[in-house]
Amino acid sequence: MSDGVVIKPSSSLEMDHRLENIFEMPHPLDERSINQFVNNAFENPEGRLTSTQRMFILMYSVFEVYRTVISSYLIVFVPQNCDGYSCTISQNCSPTDELESAAISMNTLMAVYFCGMFLLEKERERTVKRHLIVDKSSATDKEYLIAMMQSMDEKPREEILRINNWYRVYTRGLLLFFFVNIGVSGTVIYKNYLNNTTATVFITNALFMINRIYKAIRITSSGEYNIYSAYRSDSILYNRDRTTWLKKETESALL
Repeated sequence: MSDGVVIKPSSSLEMDHRLENIFEMPHPLDERSINQFVNNAFENPEGRLTSTQRMFILMYSVFEVYRTVISSYLIVFVPQNCDGYSCTISQNCSPTDELESAAISMNTLMAVYFCGMFLLEKERERTVKRHLIVDKSSATDKEYLIAMMQSMDEKPREEILRINNWYRVYTRGLLLFFFVNIGVSGTVIYKNYLNNTTATVFITNALFMINRIYKAIRITSSGEYNIYSAYRSDSILYNRDRTTWLKKETESALL
């Protein structure tokens, strides 16, 4: 000690520095880290994923399906009034009139419709990745994309455009079905209104569903030749023919 100043040993200073670095590091499971991990998984031109990436994407997809299915069953999981108390799930699954029976049927169809969308997204992504890649060095403007798609062989081009159109039509049908489901379910829930929790859960589930539908519609609304990934948290555009890319890479390797 000198003049009232305490000098820490070097080991203590190193420990403090390490602790500061730890607290400054982002949490490994925060939303930004998860989104970045998922995004990076689809930027590999060769299309190969590590086992860890495959497992993570599988878990992420299963969780998204689970959240969507739960949100679809508004009649079952939104708190409702049963003789002054919150109904159990068993009571919510036991309709007391035709309107409630119709609502549960609509909820089930909504969940099935969502599952169909997830299967279509998977097939669409697989089809697109088989013929196209993401190339950050290539252009992304409309003229380039049209020229790139027109230069492809007819069979793969038609295959991509066909499944992309199916996806576009399917998601718009899902949006229409969503409003019908909300209308029927909302009528039943209003009839069996319990408290503010009823409104909160109903709105939360409805917003989650419409957000998921909006994401699907948004990636197919920018033009026929704008092929966006359905698995990205932000927009990623497939903008290069895989065959052309492989040919160029092969020629470069032989030089």
